[in-house]
Amino acid sequence: MSERAPTSTVAPEITPPPEQPAAETVETTSDDLPELKTEAELHDEANRFTDAEILGKSFRVRRLVHETTTETLNGFKAAKADMANMLSTPKNNYLRRRYEAAEDKYQRKLAKVGTSRFKFMNNHYKNAASRAGSKRNERYSRYNSHTGKMEGRVEAAKDYAKRNKELMEKKIEAYKTIKSVAEGRKELRKMRRDLRREGLNHAEVNKRLGLEKRPDESMEDYAQRRAAFQKRVGRLVCARETVGRESRQVEQQARRERAKKAKIDRQLTETIELAEHNKSALEKASRSLEQAEHHSTRTHEMVEELQAELGHIDGDDPRRTTLEDKLARAKQTWERYAVRKEQLKQEQARLVAEASRLTRSIERQTRAAREQAYQASAADRVSARHASGSEDLRHRINEEDAAIYNNINPTERNE
Repeated sequence: MSERAPTSTVAPEITPPPEQPAAETVETTSDDLPELKTEAELHDEANRFTDAEILGKSFRVRRLVHETTTETLNGFKAAKADMANMLSTPKNNYLRRRYEAAEDKYQRKLAKVGTSRFKFMNNHYKNAASRAGSKRNERYSRYNSHTGKMEGRVEAAKDYAKRNKELMEKKIEAYKTIKSVAEGRKELRKMRRDLRREGLNHAEVNKRLGLEKRPDESMEDYAQRRAAFQKRVGRLVCARETVGRESRQVEQQARRERAKKAKIDRQLTETIELAEHNKSALEKASRSLEQAEHHSTRTHEMVEELQAELGHIDGDDPRRTTLEDKLARAKQTWERYAVRKEQLKQEQARLVAEASRLTRSIERQTRAAREQAYQASAADRVSARHASGSEDLRHRINEEDAAIYNNINPTERNE
């Protein structure tokens, strides 16, 4: 029922002749051949543990994991201490109230000492005050011990976080040292390759770099001198990387400040345009309101005149119907003007409130633009100052680098 393997179907006509018994054909399948790897897999295997990964990515990942774990543990310890203190708070309040009650009783008893004319009463008050004082001290001791236990939990969580921070700083320093050594080893290999391309042999390269073994030098001193040379080269490489990274960070900060300044200026310009548009709309609404009030007043006067004229006309006068129609149309017109006036007043109030809001927004954005302009100029000054300092530091690093290549002390070379 199941499919058979392809190795089981072998044709009988390819069997070797009997005169060649030693020669046997072994059919090979795709499973017997070694698996061929793609170019991407080969490249990944070749660069899986390169200096770039050791010096860069792996340290950043380990540091991120360590920081995240440390923050989680610190939060867990602090939350645990807070929870324990929350559960202990009712008891602490109870002990505090008992201590305060004992303190009040002791003060009352103490106030009675020496107030009586009789000696035995004064002795009685004194003994009562002594007993109240002993009870006060006992309750204070319990309350103080419980409070100290609660404070100790918080301090223990803080000390734990502090120890973790110190351990992280020590680990960073250790990684910096490892990176310096690795960079020195990497740069030294580069120096050797460059010198070998010039046609120098191994002994000449060591002599050029000052790494040849001296006749009166032991192997331990020679190894220490080589390690010191590698550290020196690594420090130079790390210093060069640090200068470049700090320069990029300062320049990025300056660019961000300039972008914030441009954004605030753009927002301020848009707000000013909105304020001007609102001002024109407010003026237009005010003119429309004045016109509506003028027309409403005239219409109201017309209604009063028609009503007065209609009062002097008899009921059978043919002009009465015409005047009643005019009066009805005038009243409708006056009502429309009243509604229009109310709408214009509401619109005017809204525009006035919007103008006030835009004025405050303009003042706030003006202050923000002024502050941001100061911050942008300060960031530019810091960037320029850091650029000049970086150039001087790069110059000194290049001089030290050239001195290493030429095996010359920089102070002697300058002289």
